Amino acid sequence: MAKSISFDTGVEEYEVNGGQAMLRFNPTDPGLFARILDLQGVIAGFEQRYADLEGKVTGEQDEHGFPIGADTVAQAMRQMDIELKEELRTVFGQGNDFDAIFGHMSALAITDTGNSIVGNFLEAVVPLIEGNMDEREKIVAKVQQAKQKAAQNRAQRRASGHGGKR
Repeated sequence: MAKSISFDTGVEEYEVNGGQAMLRFNPTDPGLFARILDLQGVIAGFEQRYADLEGKVTGEQDEHGFPIGADTVAQAMRQMDIELKEELRTVFGQGNDFDAIFGHMSALAITDTGNSIVGNFLEAVVPLIEGNMDEREKIVAKVQQAKQKAAQNRAQRRASGHGGKR
């Protein structure tokens, strides 16, 4: 039988848009902010690909009344959405369901703010990370102080002849 180990990973849960989904990640993960910065370049690439596709649909219609090229564009947009949501899972954790988080819409869909859904998402998440990074620094400082105090106490006990090796 396998043994198990459990430990605190710092992962927090956030209810998204009134409970439509849950987002789970560690907002104090120092690598998270770097991954988000990288993600912004990836998103810009997706947005450019999206804009390039919009010009592929002609004004002409096929025999079914659909714009010529629309099927190719729709498939490409769907594939970009799948790829972008996979990038988001890489940044925030594989357990997150970005289809549910984005209300089963494309991450690149434009909202009333003029931003894409993914843009609005990042605008909501980044302040959480920034605030928690400050909190993380405070916690790390307290832990370091406690370790220094413990080391000083051990040194004092050894110097006074108490707590030495036997």
